[in-house]
This record gives sequence, structure tokens and C-alpha cells, in this order.
Amino acid sequence: MTDPIKHLTSAVYSALCVDLQPVIETVYRSEDGKRIEDGCRARRPCETEVDVIMFPQTWSSTALGFGGIGGQAFTAAYTVVVQGPSGEALVYFGGNLAYRIKRPNHMFGDDVRNRHLRPVGKQHLYEDKS
Repeated sequence: MTDPIKHLTSAVYSALCVDLQPVIETVYRSEDGKRIEDGCRARRPCETEVDVIMFPQTWSSTALGFGGIGGQAFTAAYTVVVQGPSGEALVYFGGNLAYRIKRPNHMFGDDVRNRHLRPVGKQHLYEDKS
């Protein structure tokens, strides 16, 4: 495991600037002392609107949880979970986006608490189907 600050800042910056869904806000205007709805606008989420959890996780290859070709060596890397204002969760392995979960279920919460998330390809297990 290398620099934890680098992995954390990389994941949070990517989430805030690109990966998270935009926040949709209703825009109002004032007319004759009345507040009138004037449409909607989209904006990027800000750092005060997200929850971030980071923990080390060990993988069975150097490919981390991404699968594919990697050396057959146990490798530790930081996992960062960023939950946005819409409730979606983004998962980063080693500072790189692994997957997005639009509606996280209880299994996802349990695995985050246990500090062991599933690899890419298994993220469908974390989607709330209801």
C-alpha cells in the first residue's frame, strides 16, 4: 500500500468533479413579493454533501478487484467508498473507480462495515431491487 492521502484525494476529486450524479435544484424567482418556481438547474455535488469511508483491503492478485491479468501475489490497496447526495455509492480500488451502485442494499452496508467489498463483476449483488 502506498500513500493513503493520494488514493483518498484522487477518489474524492473524481467523485465530485465527474463520477457522481449532478444535484438537481429547483430555481425560484421573486415576482410581486411572491416566490415563483423558475425551473431547475444541475450542479456538481460539493464535499459537504458526500460521505466518505476508506479502508485497506487485501486482494489475491495485483489486479486488485478489477479482475483481468495480474501477478499472483496478495496485494493490499485502499478501498474508498463515496456516497453522494442522491444515495448512490461509488467504489474506488487503489484510487480508481471500480463501480457505481445506484441504490445500495443491506449487503453493501454489511460489506462496508466488514471492510471487504466484492470485486468488479459482482457489484450487481449490491443493488437494491425493490
